[in-house]
Amino acid sequence: MSLDLDNVFSSKINLYDELGIPVTETPELIPTSLIKKQYRKLALLYHPDKRPDDPNAIHKFHMLSLATHVLTDETLRATYDEWLQRTLLDRTKIDEQRNELITKLSKLESKVRRDETAEQAKDLTKIQEYGTILRKMKHFKIPYGDWKTLNPTSLPTEHKTDKHRFYDSCTLRIELKNDLLNAKLSDKTVLNPILCDLFQVNRLYDLFYSSRNDYDHDTAIVAYAVFETTTDSKQVYETWKSSYKSPQWEHILDVSPRIPVSYYKNYNKKVELSPHIAGLVDNSTVVID
Repeated sequence: MSLDLDNVFSSKINLYDELGIPVTETPELIPTSLIKKQYRKLALLYHPDKRPDDPNAIHKFHMLSLATHVLTDETLRATYDEWLQRTLLDRTKIDEQRNELITKLSKLESKVRRDETAEQAKDLTKIQEYGTILRKMKHFKIPYGDWKTLNPTSLPTEHKTDKHRFYDSCTLRIELKNDLLNAKLSDKTVLNPILCDLFQVNRLYDLFYSSRNDYDHDTAIVAYAVFETTTDSKQVYETWKSSYKSPQWEHILDVSPRIPVSYYKNYNKKVELSPHIAGLVDNSTVVID
């Protein structure tokens, strides 16, 4: 390999930028005539004789000569273009995706803050309604401890919701970087929309954290995402397995079922049912005393 190219690679220099030529995903399509034209134009501008008081002129003129030498040599240019696409251009794509994700996160955090403000207003309304109920109970001399007189519909929704039938089967263990674009990952209202966006699902049934997480010191934390259906959790897991090296997963370190698949593999042990359960399965008549 040319000594010139060794220096270019080690310094990660974009020779097209040195000549003021915008580079695309296919730099090999840039004509040699344009390269020579740019050299002539910039060489006149940055020649040391033209800029005797500019200490950077010599270096700039040298870089113009180096870029033209490499990019007008068919063999050197082919080697350089391949390296450029593999390193600098791919890195640019990832940076663009990162910036796009940062923008999404900023919008999500803004939405979360707006939702929190709205939720606080709702909570204040609930407190006021609760105060009204207490005043009525006092007026009618109803003991505060007599909860039978209260309407069950006033209970918070989360106390009435039945647990997911396939809760464990729909749960995936997510290990992710703790410095995910400086997001407050310990806040479920922040992490939930991030995971929904990454996994491309409308919503999660539930989200909880490992009790071992140390958000101030750990480089990675563990969260458990519970999906609406086993189909959703299976699809997300299979997508992760087939494309975990994709840039979209760069902040996710691992995705795995909460219950290891190995627990179900080659399980041949025969389990004897109790007579009572066996009778129920066989639809036998159950005698009630």
